[in-house]
Amino acid sequence: MDNAIPASALHLRSEIDYELDPKPLGTGGFSVVHRAWEPGLGRWVALKVIAISKVMREMGISREEIEERHRTEIRACGRLRHDHIVEVYNYGRGEDRLWHAMTLLPGGSILSRIRPASGKNPIPADPQHIIHWLEILIRVCRTVGFCHGQGVLHRDLKHDNILFDEHDRPTVTDFGMARLGEPGEGDAPFAGGDQVYSAPELLAGEAQDDRTDVYSLGCICHFALTAREPFAYGDAWSAHHRDARVALKRAVRPDLRPGELDDFHLPQEQNPALREDLARVVLRAMSGDPAQRHRQPRHLADALQEQLDIERTLHRVATQEFIAERAAPLITAFLRRDGAELDEATLLGAGQPGVDDLAGFAEAAGKQAQAGKHHPGGERQAERGAPGQVIDG
Repeated sequence: MDNAIPASALHLRSEIDYELDPKPLGTGGFSVVHRAWEPGLGRWVALKVIAISKVMREMGISREEIEERHRTEIRACGRLRHDHIVEVYNYGRGEDRLWHAMTLLPGGSILSRIRPASGKNPIPADPQHIIHWLEILIRVCRTVGFCHGQGVLHRDLKHDNILFDEHDRPTVTDFGMARLGEPGEGDAPFAGGDQVYSAPELLAGEAQDDRTDVYSLGCICHFALTAREPFAYGDAWSAHHRDARVALKRAVRPDLRPGELDDFHLPQEQNPALREDLARVVLRAMSGDPAQRHRQPRHLADALQEQLDIERTLHRVATQEFIAERAAPLITAFLRRDGAELDEATLLGAGQPGVDDLAGFAEAAGKQAQAGKHHPGGERQAERGAPGQVIDG
């Protein structure tokens, strides 16, 4: 990465010793994230700046609570050392701002990758898309499971809080709503965060545990695999209808069928390429009743891994069948050109691992046929049978 400081950078030495690129990397409801140069260590970082007065005004919480949430985020990241978790380097405060410097993650988010700047996100019917995102989702689930093992409940997981680094690794970020400690601590009614991706018990201020994050992971799975949000944005999402939002979320269950629940988008309806078994895994994670969800993120990861193994097998079989179908005319032409005989053993032998293109497939078949043609007794290859088999003749 070029280490030249942008000519238009903002140098805020009065509060923070960083030079900011004025074009934000991202903006949230109450914060802005800038790419920033840290002169002391000679590196680029992501600098998150939180406007205290705006948070107080729009969320109706005190400055002390805002500062405590910021300290919680710093402590959570300090406790979690993991390749897929953002690292905080430094932090501080100014007259009306809180800030912290963290890992620069230039690869965008799950949201930005699936929904480009154009806003157009076609339904991802390609099996390769499903395989690709299952691989990512499994890593995210296992990372959240690591957080839980360290006593950190995230509580604000969503598609734009999962960012990618320069090596294309998914990274969990934004621990501002995290709970550090035992279940029951900090389970007050939820203020802030994402209302679509939050579990119903979180919105209602009820007891929260690992399954609260499992719910959000289920929502992320839904979006990544369908390119659609799980819920329709109707009256239930108005700021004055929290109870309606909670009721809608609680009505979701693993065996939900089409047409049963208005304003909820079944994953298999949004993406017909999704198999029913995979859709049920997503629905189970999103169940309104915590008792029906996967108990921990690692259990969701295991269920997704099973589905990934199935997807890979189905894709491999479909690819081999496609190659065989398309290659047959080429193999026939190749063999006829060289005067070789076409037989079942030749066709089967051509499909060995490592032959992944049509020309190679045909060439392999031809070579095997030629070898059989010039081998003593090759003219009887088709009737010789399997190795070790004795044929009367």
